[in-house]
Amino acid sequence: MATLRRFGMILLVAVCSFSIAAQEHDRLAAAAEALGLPFPLGTTTADRVEIEDKINDVTHRYAERKLGEFDTDLLSKEAEKKFRVWSVGDTIEVVDGRGRRLSGKLSRVNRAYLQVGSTRVNSVDFTEEIWAHINQNKSDLAQLEYVEQHREEHDAKLRQIRWESRPKAGELLFRKHGFILHEGKWLTDEECRDLLHAELRRQDAEIATQEREARVKHQTAAVSRILDRESRLRVTRETVAMLKEIYEDQPLATNLPELSRLIGRHEDRLFAEDQRAKGLILHDGRWLTPEEKEVAEESAVLDGLVMSKAMSRVRYRVLQSLEHGLLCITSDDKPFFLPGIGRKFIADGETFTTDLYWAGTYTYATTQGMQKTVNCYSPKKQHAKEIAKLHFAAESSANAAGRSGGPGPPKGSGTGFVVAADGHLLTNAHVVEGAESVRVKKGREMYDAKVIGVDRETDLALLKIEAQIPPVVFAGRELGQLGQTVFTVGFPLPDLQGSEPKVTKGILSGLKGLQDAPTSYQIDAAVQPGNSGGPLCDDSGNVIGVVVAKLNAIAVLGATGNMPENVNYAIKKAYVLAFLSNFPKVVDQVKTAGVRMGTFEGAVGSVCESVVQIEVR
Repeated sequence: MATLRRFGMILLVAVCSFSIAAQEHDRLAAAAEALGLPFPLGTTTADRVEIEDKINDVTHRYAERKLGEFDTDLLSKEAEKKFRVWSVGDTIEVVDGRGRRLSGKLSRVNRAYLQVGSTRVNSVDFTEEIWAHINQNKSDLAQLEYVEQHREEHDAKLRQIRWESRPKAGELLFRKHGFILHEGKWLTDEECRDLLHAELRRQDAEIATQEREARVKHQTAAVSRILDRESRLRVTRETVAMLKEIYEDQPLATNLPELSRLIGRHEDRLFAEDQRAKGLILHDGRWLTPEEKEVAEESAVLDGLVMSKAMSRVRYRVLQSLEHGLLCITSDDKPFFLPGIGRKFIADGETFTTDLYWAGTYTYATTQGMQKTVNCYSPKKQHAKEIAKLHFAAESSANAAGRSGGPGPPKGSGTGFVVAADGHLLTNAHVVEGAESVRVKKGREMYDAKVIGVDRETDLALLKIEAQIPPVVFAGRELGQLGQTVFTVGFPLPDLQGSEPKVTKGILSGLKGLQDAPTSYQIDAAVQPGNSGGPLCDDSGNVIGVVVAKLNAIAVLGATGNMPENVNYAIKKAYVLAFLSNFPKVVDQVKTAGVRMGTFEGAVGSVCESVVQIEVR
């Protein structure tokens, strides 16, 4: 049994090895086809140097056989005959240095001149050829040059024949010894195998790149689906854990930074909820207790107060020491009071140059008994704030003492609209923030309202009244369109404009809010204090957002020098519905299928039935 088991294992290993070898063989065959190489490869039987030597030998023998050997004796005899020394009586034919053709028998010949017939040629007209026939040494030299010239011509022809026959000889010898021609170069079997494996590596890298690109595309699409659902995601710790898991599972997605920002926003909202649950309030980027917030706000108010009339590097002179400080005058003759410093330390007439911070005013009696009020300054900012605090706290107490103790008028107002038939309505969180009581006015009726939920980040609040009021209808489209006609209904400045609802019409002038905030639209419909929390509707009366803010024109004028006109904002419907999804009983009653009204006036009338005025005390 053990033997059979071992045999089975050996057989299995052999089958697997054969399968792997077969796969490798098929891949190499495909790579060879892609490169234009034969497969299977042969075996190279010689190295390149040996073949080069054989090519040189073969082409040399072929050139000598075709051209023949160089015959030195024959050329020497030709040269001797061609350049023999002339004697009297020899018949010659030659051209002298003056271009005269001499033909006939020599009657005189020596180094000074020669004569042929009646023509005499002096040595100054001898050419090299003539000298070679007259002087034995020059004749011998001419014979040698003649032989060497023909030898060089013979060698040049040999080289030409060898060069012309080399490709054919190389092809025959390389093929004979198993070399393969690829892209103009003869390769050994090893070099071909290296090319095949390099091609396999290239194909593997290309496949890996394609697979990675596919994974990147797939993971990016998965993350995009989550980002597209942002407005429908509930802000819970479970949601954050899910988003983080997706972040870790999709490391190749190109939109991970957007997912990271989404996780950050959710974590920030959860942290904010925890802080609010502890009773803390967000103020200038810090979470503070109500007492700390009050102190911080008071400090900010005082800081703005003391800086409102502050002066930098002012030169001033002491006019007179008074009971509680110094009466001084600036270099441009402006009197002021410097508290806290007496005549024990400063003498009249002394001059100083310091920064001065405003601390209110100071009233004193002149020598004639007249009351005179001047500005009060301190060279130390904190000291000025302490003085201003005492000064204005006393003034506030005095004003408070003179007020009636009965209930006062509303300290704020806004607009809301009913979203569910059971009396649930929406408004802005900032409208009801800090309210001791909230009341809702509809026509002549007044209802006490209960705050059900608040989201300060999106600035939304859900209220509940005990009344039956028709709810609004939300638009069916996911987003508004740029340039779309819209209108708002609200109760702006009720003390001046009355308690009847007011309608303003405009367009969607931007699909994002202040500083490209994705939660808001920008609209040019006129908005005034009191419009906050009102519905933003399309021309059919379907709600597409909640009016939330008006750009502070004075602040922009101070920052840019330009006065903006009709720049207002509204929270998008998607974020409104996301807030309402936290209240299942309410969101189930919300009407989201838009019903198109017959006329614009009819649409306005329908919305007005659902809009209420909110008073905060």
